[in-house]
Amino acid sequence: MQLTLSNFEEHLPTRILNRGLDYFEDKLVVVFQKAKNDIYAEVAGSNTYPVKLTLEGEIITEMYCSCPYFDKESVCKHVAAVIYTAVEVNAEYKEHSKKTVADNRAPIDTIIDSLSESELRNAISNLVERFDAVNTFLLAEYSHYLGNKESKKAAKDLVNSRIKQTRKRYGFIEYHDFSHLCHDLYTYIHQKETMDFSTVFLAEEIITKLAGLYQKGADDSSGDLSMAMSIAFDRLNAVSLDEKESGGNDLRKYIHKLACRELKKQKYKGFDWEYDWAGVAANAVLTEKQAQKLMDLLEEEIKEKMKENSEWNTGQYYLPYMYQIIKNWKSKEDARAFLEQNIEYRTVRDLALELYLDEGNDAAFLDLIQKNKENDPNSNSRIWDDWMLRYYQKKGDKENQIKILEKFFFGTPYRNFEYYEEIKSLLTEDEIKEKREEYIKYYQSKSQGYFSDTLANLFMEAERWQEFLHLFQQDPDIRMLNQYFTVLSDHFPQETIQMYVRIIPERMDDASNRNHYRQVCRDLKKILKLGGEAEARQIAENCLKKHPRRRAMREELERIGLA
Repeated sequence: MQLTLSNFEEHLPTRILNRGLDYFEDKLVVVFQKAKNDIYAEVAGSNTYPVKLTLEGEIITEMYCSCPYFDKESVCKHVAAVIYTAVEVNAEYKEHSKKTVADNRAPIDTIIDSLSESELRNAISNLVERFDAVNTFLLAEYSHYLGNKESKKAAKDLVNSRIKQTRKRYGFIEYHDFSHLCHDLYTYIHQKETMDFSTVFLAEEIITKLAGLYQKGADDSSGDLSMAMSIAFDRLNAVSLDEKESGGNDLRKYIHKLACRELKKQKYKGFDWEYDWAGVAANAVLTEKQAQKLMDLLEEEIKEKMKENSEWNTGQYYLPYMYQIIKNWKSKEDARAFLEQNIEYRTVRDLALELYLDEGNDAAFLDLIQKNKENDPNSNSRIWDDWMLRYYQKKGDKENQIKILEKFFFGTPYRNFEYYEEIKSLLTEDEIKEKREEYIKYYQSKSQGYFSDTLANLFMEAERWQEFLHLFQQDPDIRMLNQYFTVLSDHFPQETIQMYVRIIPERMDDASNRNHYRQVCRDLKKILKLGGEAEARQIAENCLKKHPRRRAMREELERIGLA
């Protein structure tokens, strides 16, 4: 379904919309520039984040925000705030459509183009003196223009200055402040695109300083620490593996030495970071001598893990890196022997299965799976099903692929339609119709009067619209109505109005704060959109009579023209 300036409230998460609306109303969209189909904006808050929207008419074809949340979820409150601003600007533009715009270029672009080099230098220098954010941006983005010594100092100063800004309460950094710190450091390294010493120095500072803070009690209840650490390790690996990195062998030597040194430190023990350092060291190996020294170091680490006498040998997580080193710096025979000597461990077993699959060694592949099933009958069968699916895919065995995919399709309660799509890709049109009817009967027998998302999608595909409608009418649910609003409104506008009419009064009764009222008012707007003004006004009138002292409710109803 297309996201537009008219329907975005129907598709974005409620929590995101509420926060975005707050930012919009608080005028935190501090920059908003439109150039042809693109909108460039900046949204203030704990930090200022650049946002970009691309529009084709009212259709939003692309969204971007530099905040860490957007990287994880592909939407955020900053994007929502900019969309609300775009809706307002669009409405103003339509209202004043007679006015013409001589030049689509933003005024700031004209100013920058007109400045001499000395004027631009002075402008940047003044900004650096006045705004710490400008200084931070320049250090994070352009430190590759410095020499290695200066670049290393710049990375250290950048990270340390941000840490100093973080408040410490009760002798440690509490979770809210630590979350912001991790977000900022994530942003610094995320912006670094150069494969050189400046990127490595910044990644080194982020990893070592954050690990130290966490060891000293920083509260990572938000879980954002792993996000910042992961991207820093990713950058180190990317530089090591990049053939075009500008530091040459000296840079890889530095990374390898750094990784081997940090791998030994106690502050990483018990976390995945110690294995991350092992991976960085393995990727940065340049010589056979380095390879052997790293092998010796990893063997020492494994011995230490064995002393812990744990039921789950965590030392096995070093084994894939040892295999990588042997494969790259010794012979294939030595690598295979290493696999077979350590195949009892899961991390090595997976490497062996991958190897057998690539080689087409069916007997070894199937034998290893069978042995593991027999040795551990209580193991998760999904693991073996995933491997067997890959096996049948490589063999082109459609029948057995479908059997496994159907197992996943029927066994996954939510978001299982991806398996159905995979099944369809293996069938003819007639076979798809036959299978679809089979699946509809199966889910009808299982749903027992409850709403089934899978069944709704199957009815839609089969264009069995009356049965599709009945799913919603038997017990209207606001989440499902909103999820399928576009389809329902296209085929059953009046019936959809009546389902909202059944649900909204009770939701308004239960609402207890402004955010709740906003959610209910969004649903009332859907009734208005379908032409149900009389129904919406009646609901609003009844709610105002029933709850005359709910000021926030009245204000939100006024906002949509119903009070």
